[in-house]
Amino acid sequence: MKKLKAYLLILIIGICLFFNAYASCPVSTAKIIEKTTEAAIKNPFGNYIHYKVIGVCFWFEWKHCRPHISQTWKVDHFLPDAVISVYNGHKHNPWDYANNIVDPIAYKVGALQTKSRAHLSPSFGISSADAKNNAMKKFKEVDIIGNPALFFVFRSLHFAFISSASTSFKPYYSSLADAYLWHDPSLENKLHPQYLIPGVRCESYWGNIFPRIGFLDQLGGFKASAVLALRAADIATNSKQAHVYVPLHSGSCGCECQIWPSHENDFNDVKFQEIYPTATTTAKKTFGVMEAITDANQSDEVKGNGNYVFVMWRHYKGCIQHSGRFLGSTTWGN
Repeated sequence: MKKLKAYLLILIIGICLFFNAYASCPVSTAKIIEKTTEAAIKNPFGNYIHYKVIGVCFWFEWKHCRPHISQTWKVDHFLPDAVISVYNGHKHNPWDYANNIVDPIAYKVGALQTKSRAHLSPSFGISSADAKNNAMKKFKEVDIIGNPALFFVFRSLHFAFISSASTSFKPYYSSLADAYLWHDPSLENKLHPQYLIPGVRCESYWGNIFPRIGFLDQLGGFKASAVLALRAADIATNSKQAHVYVPLHSGSCGCECQIWPSHENDFNDVKFQEIYPTATTTAKKTFGVMEAITDANQSDEVKGNGNYVFVMWRHYKGCIQHSGRFLGSTTWGN
């Protein structure tokens, strides 16, 4: 374990030196990799990654023209699948890669949609008339992009971890591209009327998940951003949505393997790590905790100008996959 930590620290230093030279926003790609890795190696058997070996899996293959039985670990752990940016509007994304590469393209896609709607504008964001004149009403954009740490760190540990369903740097959702439905709740209200019942699909008392749009009545900026991050994550990780998105696979990840989608009030299957404006590396039940707006929340809101970046850790459980034919597995505990 000590050698593994030393290897990861050397890798982080090299990556930081490379990416920091190109950073043009408050959050660099190097910082995301650094804080994700720091959270992973800080008590890897608890905290965010919560790594457990729970059994052995058996695979049949031919080696040197002879039958052979191979084994892989059966594991239970979390992976930092995606980076979620919640920000005030186009050109305000705090992550440099998203702001400079992903968002300009997504913005153009969304602009094509808004041309057919006179009351929508591709400028969006905090300048929206509804949000501007009402302190309770918040509007923000959200991006979900594959975590770069998966490629630079976790890919080299394929023998110990289930392969992530996410691809580093790949955009899975951008509300800029989903402009029509991110502004207009009418379609979701028709498709999911059951979720309009008060108290159904709510993140504690912070706000409702449906309709999954960019507007939310919430005085606290952090709480509003948390709910909007959950709305976007629900779109990306749950199948058959009407929105413009690329599915971030959930469900089966191979033989006897399961990936859990994002869901509100569910610390056991999804965890959110704040990267900006305050970087955290210790897992807490950040979303949905029954608490008032604290001084720390308020200072974060000012410090980040209402913009946030989170890493979404998702629960994986099952066999580390192998090229052979799956025979079965043993489980040592729950």
